[in-house]
Amino acid sequence: MSHIVAAEGFDDNPIELTKSKMGVYKLSQNGQPVERVGRGKKAVFKLVKDDGSKSSAQLKARFLDFPAVVVDGKKYNVVEPLSGLEWAVVAAPMVCIIGGMIGALLGVLATTVNLKVIRLDQPKPVRYLLMALITAIAIGGYVLAASLLNDQA
Repeated sequence: MSHIVAAEGFDDNPIELTKSKMGVYKLSQNGQPVERVGRGKKAVFKLVKDDGSKSSAQLKARFLDFPAVVVDGKKYNVVEPLSGLEWAVVAAPMVCIIGGMIGALLGVLATTVNLKVIRLDQPKPVRYLLMALITAIAIGGYVLAASLLNDQA
């Protein structure tokens, strides 16, 4: 999944944020990877503006969400941060954690899927229905696993 960063001075050479399959975020311009200096939170990306001048960017992490991109000290949100209500719906399956290791596994898995669903390019009602279904499946899976394991004891 990739997103264009709407930074000033980059109309002809747009900045693109992509996430690899390994979960690593990278910046590119015109389809070419941008030079990265350093690693982790202190990594700096070297960019070229439309007028040919040099610029730098850093990624500012957000909890379990797409990072913001800071270009020359100005922060750009690639996607809107999730609201409190959205976080509550996304994290609803975490209620399964009460049930121990199996509940925690199902809760974390369903929350991860919900994070992907909330960012889909679908109408809000469709996304919320999908997340409700995923949450119901996680809770139902936990109840089923708990009852099966309880019967064997």
